[in-house]
Amino acid sequence: MTTTDADRVTVAKLIGLCLRRRVPPDDFVVLLRELVAQNSTEDSSICHDLLQPPLTTFTDPLLVRYIVSASTANPPLISLSSLLLSLEVSANPETLTDVLGSLASAVSSNTWTPSRAGVVSDLVSVLSRLLTQLASNNSVYLSMNNGDQSAVELIRDVTAEFTIALSSNSEFAKMFNAAANKDQQNEFQTALEMFINHLHITNQPLAEKLSAAISSNLNITSSLPTPTAPALVTQEVPAARTKGQVEKLEWVESLLSGPRPQFGSADFATRLTALFTTESGDVAISSLTSSSLDALSHCALSQESNSSTYRESSRVKLWKAFIINRLPLIFKNHLSELPSATFEYALRKPLLSIDESTLALLNRQDENEIDMMFSTATPYDIRREFLKSMVKCGLIEPNAIDRVVGGGPANENDGMGQDMTGEETSAEKLPGSVELIMEMVNNSYDSEGAIKMVVGQVVEADCLTQHLAIDAIISLLESWIEQRETYRLRILAQEVAHDTQVMNLMLVYRDPYEILKPLITCLDTWLYEDETNFQDNYTDFGVILLFICAFYYHFKLDIRELGELGEHSFVRKYLTSSGAAQPAEMLNEENLDLLGGWITALFDTNGISDELMKSCTPMAYSLLVPTIFYQAVTACNRNFLDMDTLKGGLEYFFQPFLLASIVGALHWLSHHLWTLRDISVPLQILQALVMPPSLPDEAVPIHKLVLRIGSAPVYHNIQEIMSKGNSGGVVLPDSVDLVGVIKVLTPHLDFRKEL
Repeated sequence: MTTTDADRVTVAKLIGLCLRRRVPPDDFVVLLRELVAQNSTEDSSICHDLLQPPLTTFTDPLLVRYIVSASTANPPLISLSSLLLSLEVSANPETLTDVLGSLASAVSSNTWTPSRAGVVSDLVSVLSRLLTQLASNNSVYLSMNNGDQSAVELIRDVTAEFTIALSSNSEFAKMFNAAANKDQQNEFQTALEMFINHLHITNQPLAEKLSAAISSNLNITSSLPTPTAPALVTQEVPAARTKGQVEKLEWVESLLSGPRPQFGSADFATRLTALFTTESGDVAISSLTSSSLDALSHCALSQESNSSTYRESSRVKLWKAFIINRLPLIFKNHLSELPSATFEYALRKPLLSIDESTLALLNRQDENEIDMMFSTATPYDIRREFLKSMVKCGLIEPNAIDRVVGGGPANENDGMGQDMTGEETSAEKLPGSVELIMEMVNNSYDSEGAIKMVVGQVVEADCLTQHLAIDAIISLLESWIEQRETYRLRILAQEVAHDTQVMNLMLVYRDPYEILKPLITCLDTWLYEDETNFQDNYTDFGVILLFICAFYYHFKLDIRELGELGEHSFVRKYLTSSGAAQPAEMLNEENLDLLGGWITALFDTNGISDELMKSCTPMAYSLLVPTIFYQAVTACNRNFLDMDTLKGGLEYFFQPFLLASIVGALHWLSHHLWTLRDISVPLQILQALVMPPSLPDEAVPIHKLVLRIGSAPVYHNIQEIMSKGNSGGVVLPDSVDLVGVIKVLTPHLDFRKEL
């Protein structure tokens, strides 16, 4: 089928949409594969759209990952030969070097393997042409780069790295060596000879590395040149970005390209260890700082150009927090033995290479943005804030700030005051270690106040205090779980889940699964400690469950990554079936008895007895909630239950011990509102749950958590109902204030938006 302009536009739109939404590469490949299957789109068309010049002056690292993923998928969506040909013809130099550098990594690790000999033949043919072009003094790449020799040398270096990687790919080498087309092999050998001789002049070590790799892996060793000493080069060769730097930029940017931050992941820790092991200290400092600032710059530019800025704004704040608060701690943990002069030297280039317009964008703060780093009277400059943190970590001297980025209006004391010595300027000051913070909270007469103080320090604290506060929060959670201190555990969980910024910042230091795993175990093995106070037991359990739900839905976690959760795990059942009601005939005898007990207690005159709560664990009750509401709506629609009695039963759910279970009811309503013949009753239930006439003081913060977690799904249903009602498709009951419900839900919608 012939590719049409419509096909190209469709692919281009998909690429643009995925880039704006920061869709992960694996998901992009799935979407692109579906589109290609529908339109029979050809390689050249996909390459054309993937390699269009970017709107900004730099290549989006996520676009590079899309290109590489599309060409190394199994089966590939575009062949490497088509990609190389398109790169040669239409790509800008930066895209070409970024893609080749990333492809080299995929090819050398055998992420990509050729499926047949024809793939190898096509690739060798295109690569021979590319090597020949790069070996020519009149190369087309010189004209492409306006005569900039350094840019051509960078392309040549990265092409050499790609060729080395290709020769080390076992399947490629096997098929190449077995190929019958000796003419093509001879052509490739000739191109290599020319290329290696030319490369030897500008990068002798790389030329020798390429020659050795080809000789070792491919059967064309006899005529390869043994490099000789190059002629004297009279002009200095400018420094070029290496393949290693391309890879670092890519993986650093990817730390915040998915639905949640990856700064606390095991993969990030492994990459950091590899970086500091393989690179010299000054190179590692410069590369990591430069790559982090590049990622922040791209995020800020996305925010600037995107009308829907919640996601970009959140990511900008997180990148700032990572750079200013976490990055100095990383350097302290890995490179504390380096002298201050090394840090000054290594940081000068990445901090001074930011152009003025980009720096102004990075230093811009939202009107409502809380400064997560320092509160100063001087103009905000992210570079100086980062260097202040380096001072606090003891890595540079205070007067090094001016030496690195130059003097300015903040020159006299740099807005740091006592901060230069590490002293806190806030009225409340945390102790200097996790153990002392835990001791302070555990021994406080006002444990709630102490908990709120620790959580409150997270957002506005400096680099040293912020990570101490977060480590203390996690250690307190683990300690109180072990001690079954469920009340204080509930208060801490409630405080953290109420503050989205605190949740986000916790992931700058820790992995979400590391935070949640002990809490999941706690709920899966929940025991009654006090058989005389069942309501407190239910309240503690419910709030801890809300904490888990808050992380699960806010960060869009994957249940499969929560570890070995068995089939009997309550948390697994709850998260995978939240909102699912079961017909009575599908329940076993025990659950059927519990269902009858709860319906009688809620909607009859008996009330909720201790005996009922003793016989029904909080886990069993939480899983029954959607079925309870389903049965109540069914009974009301069949006139077995009048509306006043139903509303009277709903009042029990506004007590703290049942309030958390409203999430299950909201999820059931969002799933099944349209499957019910008469929506009048469920809409009245929805209004009652969202807009209760009154709440006990203790219940107010719990209800807010419920709305944060459960608002988004029902909000969209209500909007649809209102639009159909306005067009005459649905009769809306006069007793329901849907506009009021929308007004209450709206402030909570951002919570479940992707970061």
